[in-house]
Amino acid sequence: METLKFELDEIETQRCQEFCKAHEECPGRSMGEKILISFLPTTMGDAVMVRCLSCGAHQDITNTDKF
Repeated sequence: METLKFELDEIETQRCQEFCKAHEECPGRSMGEKILISFLPTTMGDAVMVRCLSCGAHQDITNTDKF
């Protein structure tokens, strides 16, 4: 069975860290259980979304410069 591997590039990692920092004070779970990162494979590349499971905020952190 082939393994799928999704990675954040440097820009996406920075955007994700900024989002996480902005949501550190959201009530509820620990940070490891609070943030959901999802990947949507497309023909041009992978779209990356990050979501706070406590407050519901979400952001597209995709680095479209790599498309």
